[in-house]
Amino acid sequence: LHDKLGNVCREDGRKGKRELKTLQGYTEREFIHLDPAEIYSADGHTFDAEVLHPDSGKPFRPEITTIIDIATRRIVGWSIDLAESQLAVLDAISNACTSCGIPAILYVDNGKGYKNAMMGDEATGLMGRIGATLVHSAPYSSQSRGVIERLHHTVWVAAAKMLPSYMGADMDKEASGKVHKASRALAKQDIRLKGVPALANIARLSAHLMPDWQAFRRFWQERVDEYNNRPHRSLPKVLDTSGKRRHMTPNELWALKVAQGAKLIMVDEAERHYLFLPRKLATVQRERVRLHGSDYVHAALAEYHGERVQVAFRTDNGEHVWLFDDHGRYICRADWLASGVDYFPKSLRDKAKEKRIDAQVKRLAHKQAVMEAAR
Repeated sequence: LHDKLGNVCREDGRKGKRELKTLQGYTEREFIHLDPAEIYSADGHTFDAEVLHPDSGKPFRPEITTIIDIATRRIVGWSIDLAESQLAVLDAISNACTSCGIPAILYVDNGKGYKNAMMGDEATGLMGRIGATLVHSAPYSSQSRGVIERLHHTVWVAAAKMLPSYMGADMDKEASGKVHKASRALAKQDIRLKGVPALANIARLSAHLMPDWQAFRRFWQERVDEYNNRPHRSLPKVLDTSGKRRHMTPNELWALKVAQGAKLIMVDEAERHYLFLPRKLATVQRERVRLHGSDYVHAALAEYHGERVQVAFRTDNGEHVWLFDDHGRYICRADWLASGVDYFPKSLRDKAKEKRIDAQVKRLAHKQAVMEAAR
């Protein structure tokens, strides 16, 4: 009876829904007729190599958020963060919209970085402000976003293999162990070679066998530029100046479609200042609003007492916030109000960092308690 079952039916139950779909049929979607910025696709990827943490200087694996244009396969936006988060996604979308234009559709998965109020809320969400439509793929359907999934292997995994700290699944276990041991030993010694004058002309020097944060960001930009200027096998072929037929590069197809009349909705500098700032709703009380535990005050808020307003804020600076009414009209810029709690204003990123450190300290205390009990 077992032998009479079909190949897919036989695996039902042995494999989950996600793995079972790799055995089933699929539909290839045409994209050549699309215009640039008509559909963007975004996704996050944990880098397969270690770099030095910008705060602690310890080895860790950063989170990469990438946005690709479906029509031209061009990488239009990206961000590097310490972990997958709403702010990492917001940075990538801001990057894409500012440099390449606002998309009509943003096609994403169901991760927490995309299903949140900061992205889709009707009052304060980014999608409503820029006029884009957020479309989520069906659960367990990573194949439906094959373009961005393949990009991870084509660019990010290949880039990780260029670094000595690569730790992917296909890494030789013995070699991986030696690199891991050597990098930790060097980190403990706190070796610093960056400030040695005789070594100043060396482009990438790391005593820890891994790049620091700034060197990693430069390395990543080089990989993005390299990909966008490399022939892509899914794009149409052209006759090169050398007389050789080859596939177009993402940058070439983007430039061709724009020259043929594709319309891009760009973001000017005046809009950029407040358009991509995250927003939250807050109630005005006696000329002030409260956000993230801090108070902000302005005399223009007197007539809004008791009303809910939109508060736009910078994640890296807690000195000011920008207030808008329920129709999105600008009200004023409110300044941080000094109190006995905080001597200086703290940004959202600073508070998130403190929360993360508190959680680490709590885990270490728990681990210490377990070890003392074992004693």
